[in-house]
Amino acid sequence: MELTFWHSIVAHDYAIPSGYTVQTMTPELLAYLASPDPELREEVACTLLSTWIGRGHYSSAELYVIAQRMIDNLQVGLGEQESETVHLRTFSLLILNEVISYDHRYPFLEESLVRTWLQIVLEYFAAERDLRGYVEGFGWAHAVAHAADSLMLFARHRYMVGADLERILHAIADKLLTPDEYVYMHVEDERLAYAVVTALRRNLLDQNFLSPWLERLVYRENRTRWIAQHFTSAVGPAIYANVRNFLRSLYFQLVMVDSPPMITPILRMMLLNALKVMDHGFYALS
Repeated sequence: MELTFWHSIVAHDYAIPSGYTVQTMTPELLAYLASPDPELREEVACTLLSTWIGRGHYSSAELYVIAQRMIDNLQVGLGEQESETVHLRTFSLLILNEVISYDHRYPFLEESLVRTWLQIVLEYFAAERDLRGYVEGFGWAHAVAHAADSLMLFARHRYMVGADLERILHAIADKLLTPDEYVYMHVEDERLAYAVVTALRRNLLDQNFLSPWLERLVYRENRTRWIAQHFTSAVGPAIYANVRNFLRSLYFQLVMVDSPPMITPILRMMLLNALKVMDHGFYALS
């Protein structure tokens, strides 16, 4: 369909045009998620699908089919770097997120399915190698940010227990510590931190888990301090910056967020100590 057709729908508050149904239009919109054209992918496909899911225009069975296709899309081109396939993967995550959000408000998903999807998303998150944020001429890729949003939604899901939340936090630490030269500069640190805060708000994670989790981020292999080693390799400075920025974002979200987790007073002190360990001496200045 012509772009003007989709623009007309947006201009009329996403109302379904006469003679059409969401079912007849959805296949084309789903295909647009792979488009290198950011207008088709972001402003048309993602916006319309998200709005129609949120407004309840799809049945539970239809939402399941859409979500399963999004799950399958996560494997397309996985492991590639700087290729156009990243857009299909990351925008499929956004549509999957809309289905999970809908399930939060109107529960319809079975526990076994949610757990299967969590496992697939965790595996995808670990394997994703195209970490670009905004790509000139192609719009947003934003794999880490979109995956962080997915993990946030899983973290607050009714089926998740403490062990699931631990897996989510470990996955975030794994990603931050994975060797790569890319520095997150499109608010990925805040999105990852918010996923952690959401998990913490469940009040199922205690200091016994969080202390070694933080220590792993603060120290490298064999308890080598970042401050001594992070400039000695091509990827070291990027990993150092990503970890430090994440810890700072997590700290300030805990300071400023409404309804903070019960562990916040203890965790804030733990985060301050962690940042001092990573410091180059500035925090110790008198």
